[in-house]
Amino acid sequence: MMVGYIKTVVLALALAFGAFTIGWIVALIGVRQIERRDRVNELRDIITRRSRIEGGLEARVAERRAEMRETENATGDLSKRRLQLENQLVNLKQGGSQLIRVMGDEHIDRHCFLAQVSNKYVTGAARQEQRAIQIDSSWGRPQTIEIWAKSFVDAKAAVEKRYPPNLGFYVHSIGSTTFNTDDDGKKT
Repeated sequence: MMVGYIKTVVLALALAFGAFTIGWIVALIGVRQIERRDRVNELRDIITRRSRIEGGLEARVAERRAEMRETENATGDLSKRRLQLENQLVNLKQGGSQLIRVMGDEHIDRHCFLAQVSNKYVTGAARQEQRAIQIDSSWGRPQTIEIWAKSFVDAKAAVEKRYPPNLGFYVHSIGSTTFNTDDDGKKT
């Protein structure tokens, strides 16, 4: 009987140990499943946060690219403007002090026309012909004349009256220009 009792106790202990081992394994698997689920949730949260960050970074990159394009355009415009100003400076240095002759009075009802006039008797070919004419040598190249007149026709007539073609004066061009005038008719 004692042998039967010992066998029963050993069997009970073996079954208890087996049940404990199986329970421990099930608990371990359950804990790992819970940890995986939590990790998956954490990973989802991380991915969501990082995708928001990535979207924000892409938006900033797009903004910066737009700013760069604007800056490049502004830089290009400024470079062009600088070249224009440098060219103007070179032209002004080469031209010296250019005299602008003014004809007519500045009034609100009149327009400003700019004419380029030269004299053919002062050019190099005319000098070789030894014409006896008393005209300043600066008339050999076009001179700027500012004419205040009511119309283009009046401006042309005034120039031809003052600088007649029969004395060798030649009108290269006449064009209108705009000046802002104040209430008294003065250029501003």
